[in-house]
Amino acid sequence: MIVKAFKNNWFIGVIIIGSILGGIIGFLGSELHERKRDNEKAVELVHYFHPEWTHIHGITDTIYQDEYMKFTLDTSLSTIVSYPSRGIPTSGRLYLLDVTQDSVLGLIARENDHPTMADPRYQELWVWMKHVKEK
Repeated sequence: MIVKAFKNNWFIGVIIIGSILGGIIGFLGSELHERKRDNEKAVELVHYFHPEWTHIHGITDTIYQDEYMKFTLDTSLSTIVSYPSRGIPTSGRLYLLDVTQDSVLGLIARENDHPTMADPRYQELWVWMKHVKEK
C-alpha cells in the first residue's frame, strides 16, 4: 500500500510542496525573531531572592500581572500557582524586548544554541524586572 502511494505522482508532489512550504515558514519565523532581537539590548537573568536558581518563573500574558507579582513576592514558597505560567532558563542569549508601562515586568527573549524538545531554540516570557540585569 505504501509503495503504491510513492509511485503516484500526486503523493510525491504533495510531499515536495509541503517540504518547501515548511522551509519557507521556518525561514520567515527565524527572520522575524532575528529582526525583533536586533534592536534590543542583551541582559542577564538572576533570580532576585535565590541567585543560585537556574530558572526564572514568569508569565506569557500581562493579564496575570497582579497574580504573578503576588506569587513572586511571597517568599514562603507555599503559594499555589493559579494562573498560566512557565519557567525560562537563565542561560543562553537573553534580550529585553519590552517593558510594561509601570516598569514592573519585562519581556525577555531567550535564544538557545543547543535546542532540545524540553529546551526550545527561542522563548519569550514576561518576568519581574528585579530578575533582569543589564550586561
